[in-house]
Amino acid sequence: MKPLEKHSFSEAINQAESSQLLSGQSEQARKLEQSFPSPNLIKSFSHAFYGIKETWLTERNFRFQTACAVGALILASLLKLDLVSWLALTLVISFVLTAELINTALEHIVDLAANSIYHPLAKAAKDAAAGAVLVASLGSIITGLIIFTPRILPLCQQALTLLAH
Repeated sequence: MKPLEKHSFSEAINQAESSQLLSGQSEQARKLEQSFPSPNLIKSFSHAFYGIKETWLTERNFRFQTACAVGALILASLLKLDLVSWLALTLVISFVLTAELINTALEHIVDLAANSIYHPLAKAAKDAAAGAVLVASLGSIITGLIIFTPRILPLCQQALTLLAH
């Protein structure tokens, strides 16, 4: 039996069981069943986590950007950032990682469409996507400097003063 046929068969069984259960259920039981995530929602999350995992395993830049994000979060935690700074930090981190995931997806699509043969338009598309990641990364660096510099400079000055004495 092919995987597609298994899937169709199991869906038919689930639908049959579901209709049998619904016919004999109370209203409270139906509400409880509706509150659980649908199998399609769970499957969507599963695909999303798989995409992140594959990108982590295959893309050096994604691993580097994730390491930088973890470092920034640790530093933010040590410096006890205020809520607005945490918000800005979270937004730029998610923006950079999202840009890298989209860049990776676009690279795969372009390679597939171009049949892995060089084409100037394929190069232009990939370069533009890489440029988007660069813009997001530069924005995150500037945001990090704005957030961390005023908090780190006084600490550096105190350390220099202690070392001088």
